[in-house]
Amino acid sequence: MGIFSQDLKEAVIHPTLTQLNQWTPATEALLLGTALVMSNLGDRLYSDLQERRFGLYLLDKTSHREVWDKHLAFDSDLASTVRGFASQRAFLVNPEQELVTNLSYSTAMAWATYDFKFSHSELSAFPDDPCNLHALAICWFENYPHNGLSNLTKDKAITTFISGMLNMIQAPRGKPQLVA
Repeated sequence: MGIFSQDLKEAVIHPTLTQLNQWTPATEALLLGTALVMSNLGDRLYSDLQERRFGLYLLDKTSHREVWDKHLAFDSDLASTVRGFASQRAFLVNPEQELVTNLSYSTAMAWATYDFKFSHSELSAFPDDPCNLHALAICWFENYPHNGLSNLTKDKAITTFISGMLNMIQAPRGKPQLVA
């Protein structure tokens, strides 16, 4: 059983992005869609693949460390804000476990993963229309590490992202969204 999408959006994604000064309806929708397609909103917090993935957004160890070493390390204010979401001791012992046990840290790292990719591509920013699910799905597919999670083609992966988001949007407020 995963997390209710409205709760995740209101209690975790929105405040985390706000603290990072990165909240827009589109960034919120992108992270919600990422959590949906990667872990079915927390139905699973680990993947059982060769390269294990961690947390709500199923970020792999290599990408997690790369974002820290090649992106956050060069922006001390952003690094300090992201690090502020993590616990004091557990993060130093096992940083990937923090992705599993700390939703705000996991959300901050998912956003930082996109930010890192955008800073090294022609894209200048996140998609700006939260209603353009196709653009959000393409953004996820092309910029978030998900290789090996499924054998879906790009078209099927994008369709899965869009249909899952539509299911959440159309569900009555306050009702659990069963995505699977």
